[in-house]
Amino acid sequence: MNSLLIPSNISVSVSTSYLTIAGPKGSFTISIKGFNFNLRDTTEGQRLVVSPLSTKVDKKTPISTILSLIVRRIEGISIGYRHRLRLVGVGFRATTSDNSIILKIGYSHDVSLNVSDFSKFGVSAKPSNIDGRTKGTILQFESNNPRNLFHQINRIQRFRRPDPYKAKGIHIDGKEIRRKKGKREA
Repeated sequence: MNSLLIPSNISVSVSTSYLTIAGPKGSFTISIKGFNFNLRDTTEGQRLVVSPLSTKVDKKTPISTILSLIVRRIEGISIGYRHRLRLVGVGFRATTSDNSIILKIGYSHDVSLNVSDFSKFGVSAKPSNIDGRTKGTILQFESNNPRNLFHQINRIQRFRRPDPYKAKGIHIDGKEIRRKKGKREA
């Protein structure tokens, strides 16, 4: 039996062709073609049980994959996903206005980004600690959709990827940049 325990702060409704899940940070609806979803009350709480409609199992989308996607979305609407970017470089700064972020990242013009897709976003001017030195401005984003969040983060990083020699650019927090040796160090 393939099932999933639903947290207490999440509400689930099953119709004939859609599964709707709502939580404190949003809701989402997915199509349930080819599968049968049932809600069962157990001693632990509500459990979502999934089974294929036909007797032969669909090889293209296994039930475990669908359950793992639902788990990720439930995590997003109950806790949320957060990600941080670091602007590292001389004069690299960021400011926020209504639904946009203005980046000063070494170009002759400022880069303006519309960030209405995020539920929360912000810029903190606290210096970040990289290689034992303090430098950089931190951008923090929050969303309930992990795919959208990582797509937008990578879109922002494309404006100034980290340089492997001086490590200047837009760093994704938690990713290590492999530094190359310059001519004089080699």
